[in-house]
Amino acid sequence: MWMYNAGLGAGVPYASWNEDSELVANSAVWLMESGASANETGFDNRSTPLTGVDLIGTQSGSVAAASGSPPNRAFDGTDDYMHWTQNASDIVANGTNTWTLLMKLGDVTEAQTQDHTIVDFRDAAPANIIEVIYLGGVSTWIVRVATVDLINAATVTPIPTSGIVHVAFWGDATYVRCGWVGAAGGSGANGQPTKYSDFPANNRRTYTGTATWANTTFSSLRYIMTRGAAFTAGKVYYLLLSDTCLIDNLS
Repeated sequence: MWMYNAGLGAGVPYASWNEDSELVANSAVWLMESGASANETGFDNRSTPLTGVDLIGTQSGSVAAASGSPPNRAFDGTDDYMHWTQNASDIVANGTNTWTLLMKLGDVTEAQTQDHTIVDFRDAAPANIIEVIYLGGVSTWIVRVATVDLINAATVTPIPTSGIVHVAFWGDATYVRCGWVGAAGGSGANGQPTKYSDFPANNRRTYTGTATWANTTFSSLRYIMTRGAAFTAGKVYYLLLSDTCLIDNLS
C-alpha cells in the first residue's frame, strides 16, 4: 500500500515528487495500488479537499490487482475502466483556468478497429472535452471549451505500445497544452514531466490563450481506459488532478 499518511502534511512540490511515499502539493492523486476488482481511494491536500465518495476512483470490469514498485494495475482492454465523480473532475473544470491532468501509464495497446481512449472527460453536448483517442497507432489529443476545439490534432509521434508513458494536459491562463514523454523523459525526480521543454516537439500540442471551463462541468463521462464501448489495454500507475498548473511553460 501507498506509504502516504496524514502526518506527511501538505505534500511536496510536483517536480520532486516520489510517487511511492509522498503527496503532491495542491493536488489530488489516485495511485493504482489496490487488489483485484477493487476501487481506489485518492488523497487530496488542496485547501478544500474532496471527501467521501468523491475520493473514490470506481473500477468497472475486473481491473487486476496492483503489482510492481511503484505499483500499477493492468486494464485488460475488454471491459476494464475506472471513473470518477463530477465533483472530482471539477478540480480541472467549473471555472478554473489554471489546471493539470496527469497520468502515468505502461504498455498501452489497443485493437486497431475502434476509437480507444486513455482519458475521456466530457459533458453531454459534448461542448467541453479533455480526451486522448488512440486508434491504429495514432494518438489524437482534444481539448474543447464551449464547443471550440482549442486542440484537436494527432501527435506526430504516437504513444508507444511498450514502456512507461507520462500523459499530461495543462493550462496556466496563457497557454493550454498537452503531450507525452517516455519513462525518463521528464526532468522530475521520477522522470515525470515538469516543464514544457521536457516534451519533444513532435509529442506536444499548444493553444495560445486561456481556457476556463466557465460554469460547466464534465457531466457526462469521467473515464480512463475507455470511451464507452472501446476499451484500452495497458498499465495505469496513477491519475493526478490539480487546480494549479504543475508544468512550467517558460522553461
